[in-house]
This record gives sequence, C-alpha cells and structure tokens, in this order.
Amino acid sequence: MKERLIQNADPYDILLSGHGNGKKMSEAKELMREMQVRGLSPNSSTYDILICGWYRLSKQPGLSKSLKRSYQAEAKRLFEEMNEKGFIPCENTLAHVSFALAKPGKKVDAQRILNKLYKKEVK
Repeated sequence: MKERLIQNADPYDILLSGHGNGKKMSEAKELMREMQVRGLSPNSSTYDILICGWYRLSKQPGLSKSLKRSYQAEAKRLFEEMNEKGFIPCENTLAHVSFALAKPGKKVDAQRILNKLYKKEVK
C-alpha cells in the first residue's frame, strides 16, 4: 500500500487561500474536489477560506444580480455543509455570513443560522 505524502488539508488550505485571495474560486472549487478524491477531508479552515472567498467574489462591482446570487448561494451551501459536519466558523466567516444575511427578506435564514450557532461555541 502506498502512503500519502500529504496527511491533512493544511497544504491544500494554503493553495485554496491563494485562489480565494485572487478571486479564482472556480479553481478553488476544483482543488477542493481534488483534495477529496485524494482521500483528504476539508477541515474548519478549509470551509472558512472557501466561504469567505465566495462572499468576497460576490461583492465585486459590476456583477450581474444572478451571478452575485450564485456566488452567495455557493458560500451559503458551504456554510451549511460546514455546520452539518460540526465545524465552528471563525469570526471572519461569521462576519461575511452576517453581512449577506443583513438584507431585507433574509430574516428567517439569519435566525436559523444564529439558532444553530448559539448551540455551539464560536471560536
């Protein structure tokens, strides 16, 4: 049996962060898939990086509303997946999620997320 050189998600997190900072979230999404194919599971930091990256991408000026919603939907999907796996988001991730939910018509989503988070301790 061949042993993996990379034992955890940390090296991938560094690469994912670079993609997120460069607003290359499609590449980040592919890299996360590659990581999972190689048998590595995303950790709390992985989710924090991706969620913040998608929200930052959605704030670019000149985006169409549908593209903006699409990016925010991906961030929301990852946030929910993170929560389902029992990971606790960092403060930066919570700030991005709060900003996205602090809009008219988002009260139910915001309340649902807050209720889940208060059952956990925010790091």
